[in-house]
Amino acid sequence: MLQKDYPLLSKKINNKNLIYFDSSCTYLKNINTINEVNRYYTDYSCCSGDRESSYLWALLQEEIDNTRAQCSKFIWAQKNDFIVFTSWTTDSINRLIFSIDESKIKNIITSDLEHNSNYLPQFEYSKIKNINFVCFKYKDILNLDILETKLEKITGWFLLCFTHCSNIIWSNFDLQWISELVHKYWWYILVDDAQFISHNRENVVLNNIDFLAFSAHKIWWPTWIWVLYIKYWSENIIKYSSKIWWGTIININNEKVEYKKLPYFLEWWVQNFWWILWLKWCINYYNEISYEKINTHINILVKYFWNKFYENNLDNYFEILSLDNSLIITLKPKNFNVIDFHWYCNYFLDEYIISFRTWTMCADNYVNNYLNWDKNIMRLSFWVYNTTEEIDVLIISILKYIRDI
Repeated sequence: MLQKDYPLLSKKINNKNLIYFDSSCTYLKNINTINEVNRYYTDYSCCSGDRESSYLWALLQEEIDNTRAQCSKFIWAQKNDFIVFTSWTTDSINRLIFSIDESKIKNIITSDLEHNSNYLPQFEYSKIKNINFVCFKYKDILNLDILETKLEKITGWFLLCFTHCSNIIWSNFDLQWISELVHKYWWYILVDDAQFISHNRENVVLNNIDFLAFSAHKIWWPTWIWVLYIKYWSENIIKYSSKIWWGTIININNEKVEYKKLPYFLEWWVQNFWWILWLKWCINYYNEISYEKINTHINILVKYFWNKFYENNLDNYFEILSLDNSLIITLKPKNFNVIDFHWYCNYFLDEYIISFRTWTMCADNYVNNYLNWDKNIMRLSFWVYNTTEEIDVLIISILKYIRDI
């Protein structure tokens, strides 16, 4: 499915064909999205924002405004909500967390399943601002009765921050119910949607989300463009920009500084215009293919993998970490080193290089708490450009490696 649209898959790397099973980290880029980057330099190659007044600027600014509107529509945001373009998910969460008025938040709550991008800003902000930091076990958030009991014991306003879907075990939280519980007390919710939005159309209205961060590169979008969503009525807890930059101001007059309003005063980088144009095209591309077709293809591959896995008795050699019905496959070898195996797949196969993910998956807290800091894990994540034939190559490579060692 669509493999021909991805230039890297048609290239020979060290005279070998690439098999790419690391799409949960980042997706390969489609030829049309690559062309969109070139279009910026061909058609514009200029600045945008209110410091310009040229005709080229006006054309570019119109495209950027259209992209913002299209991105808003993509997640079902309302007209008055804010879409902020940032540099990465960590950056989105940092900008938000460190812009919050600490007088409005007394507790920050998260889980031990979080990606480092989500966990670290909360942890550091809590220390700097002397705010109570609470880390729940992720199973307590999955269990709605336990979660409600725990939240009822928290005194003072809080911000609940967690991932909608884990990039290790694929736990999908019941976000709609959790959000309803949080807002019952007029508290706030921040959702890390980086993994979830790759396979699901997010609806910020249905799930009543206050703040949402997701990675553009998880859905064919640019490697350096991310999105921070802010619900219009949640802006009242945002006090100031977390970083002062010339693009965040309207005017400076001696001792008085006038800052821009949301979303612009949080966009204190502004130069990555080509990524924003790319983002617009990718939304259209994603809508054209549809989540249904994407997930149907991935489900076929996942089912095929597990059939081959058990058919070859590989459960004798791997512990399965990912949850049932997961679209991500996370395994822990029982008696061999996964880094050695990854080297084997990259350097010692005759015809192929197989790329997959090893080590901590950027979720160190989970690895520490549940795997005793044993990083000997591997993750396989399939996408539209993968095939059952590639899975056959992987299974054969595993069997050969086990035989050889």
